[in-house]
Amino acid sequence: MITISMKKPTLKNKQKLNKKNNITVVFGYSLFALIVLGTILWIVIPLSNALFYPTSRHFNIIALIISFVAAAILPALASYALGDRATHNKNKALHHYNGVLFGIAAFWVATASSFVTWVPLASISGLPVPFPSVLASGVPIILAIAVMTFVAITYAKKKKNTQSVLEHRPYQIVLASSILALNLSVATSGNYDSSIKLWEIVTPYAYLAVLVFVSYRVLAKYHVSRFARLTDALIAMSFSYITIASIGSYIAFLNLSWSVALIWSYIIALVVWVAYLYLRNRKAA
Repeated sequence: MITISMKKPTLKNKQKLNKKNNITVVFGYSLFALIVLGTILWIVIPLSNALFYPTSRHFNIIALIISFVAAAILPALASYALGDRATHNKNKALHHYNGVLFGIAAFWVATASSFVTWVPLASISGLPVPFPSVLASGVPIILAIAVMTFVAITYAKKKKNTQSVLEHRPYQIVLASSILALNLSVATSGNYDSSIKLWEIVTPYAYLAVLVFVSYRVLAKYHVSRFARLTDALIAMSFSYITIASIGSYIAFLNLSWSVALIWSYIIALVVWVAYLYLRNRKAA
């Protein structure tokens, strides 16, 4: 009779995994802090200043501030808490790692759903001015939290699961489908200026595709499952994309032209992506 023994991960391997996951956690926390700071500088402060205008309607302004801040922060923050609570493993590093991964997926789900034109909500008549826009902006938040709640419930059922949510199939499907949905929505929206060239339309998608392909190759040695490997590559790409989305307002503050600001956004995002992959490999060595 032939018996096959499955070796448990050694303490050294667990430490390497924790160090590798901590890189993702640090980058996730940093980008979230960048988003929060940008929300304060470019939304909260300007709209708060409008409260001092004699003719301003305070309720309308406060309602808009709350809706904008909630849209920017709440999906990722609430989903982080869901990922943390759904993790039954005693490993604290895994709790933080799963929380960050939940927050990234929530970002994609909320962003993708925000591209849907919520006409029934945005065109409601008979309501004061802020309510239609507040309701319309609230739909992506609700959808993102609802989707990530489902993922958290399915993941939490595996109480003895020692793997991260990166290996969880519902999470993999949600992340990949939301990224695909967002890019397809933007590509098929038709909101392009007549003077824009084809290469200007294709370049952003080619950029993301190259990042995913390279990340998939670089992270090959860390995963047995191809789906987990692809999901990890999508996470790496997400850090670059979220960087572009979050620092655009910072660069615009320098009064640069749109094209120059866009180029700098891509350069900084590329540096973030390279640094992330480099540190991941270094900590896992």
